[in-house]
Order: sequence, then structure tokens, then C-alpha cells
Amino acid sequence: YCALTTLSLLLSSALAQAVGQRHGYRVYGKWYDIATGTTCKWMKQYKDKFNMGTLVLGPGLTSNQISTTSTRLRQGVCTQVSGEYQKTDIPGKYTYYNPSWDVTIDSYVVHTNYEEYSIILMQKKSSFGLTITAKLYGRSPELREGLIVDFRQFAQEMGIPEDSIFIMINKGNPAMIRVSLQGPPPPLGLRHLHGPYVL
Repeated sequence: YCALTTLSLLLSSALAQAVGQRHGYRVYGKWYDIATGTTCKWMKQYKDKFNMGTLVLGPGLTSNQISTTSTRLRQGVCTQVSGEYQKTDIPGKYTYYNPSWDVTIDSYVVHTNYEEYSIILMQKKSSFGLTITAKLYGRSPELREGLIVDFRQFAQEMGIPEDSIFIMINKGNPAMIRVSLQGPPPPLGLRHLHGPYVL
């Protein structure tokens, strides 16, 4: 209970920048998946196998949605997964629910300058419990070292261990291979390989 209360307070603090701001179309466009920090033990186990991908955000099917398209190189083949997240009354917060998996994913844009980087915090709630994932995105495949240092600090403040924070491997442009798969929406970027996407 104490751990959850502390996490709630940390999350509230992290959302301070997002509250009162309507990110809207300014977060639309292409983002590169630079770094990830997570409390998911499975992701930590395979962290050396995650390649850099891209995330494209845009208008959803309705005004209450935002579209997500994640492209990533997996086992030499480029896969693309598209989906929709629901907007909420909280600025910078987007949510997704998969009834088949009984999984709820809440995503928060907590830090961004729109033109260079964005930090997104995700809460995945399922029958396995609560997983926290922080992701650093850039408008280009490389970011200033200072931003990566700041991201590591932020992730640790969210309760993510240092050894569970890792930089994605850049293996080039996956768009050279065109393979399209339909599935649940990417977590503003990353798919859990034996379950729904975690944003």
C-alpha cells in the first residue's frame, strides 16, 4: 500500500507539466524510440534484444482518439502495428483497454518540447499486477546526452531500477522492409511480445 501511495505521489508530480496543456497536434508526427525503463521483469530479461523503432502519432478515427503506428525490426523483418488510443479529460493522458486480455494501459506525456524529445510514462494494469514503463522518444534517432541522463533520473524517480533502463539498438531504417500487421495499438511505441502492447 505504501509503495502504491508513493508511486501515486510521484506520478502526480510528474504530471505537473502536462496538466493545463493541450498537446493536441503538436505531438503528432514521427518519433524515434530512444530509451526505455520498466518494472516489467520480462522486458528486463530481454532488454539487449530490443531494436530502435519509430512511432507515428496522428488524428484518430474520431476527435476523441489518437492514432498510433509503431514500426520495429524483429528477427530481420520489419513489422508495423497500428491502433487507436482514447483521449481523456486530463491533458496529455491517453488510455487503451483490451477486453480480451483485460488490460488497461494509461499513457501520460509528462515532458516534451515537441520539436526534439518526449517522455511518456505508461501504467499497465492487468491480472499480473501493475507495470510502470517510461519511454524516451526523439524527433531524430540520436538525442543529446543530457536528455538521456535526465531520462534515467526521471525513470528512477518513478521507481524503475537503474539496471532496467536501457538504450534501444539502432539497426537502421526499418521502413526498407514493408510488412504490415494489424493488432492492438502500440504503447505509444513498444509491444510486449507475449501479450498486449504496453505504452
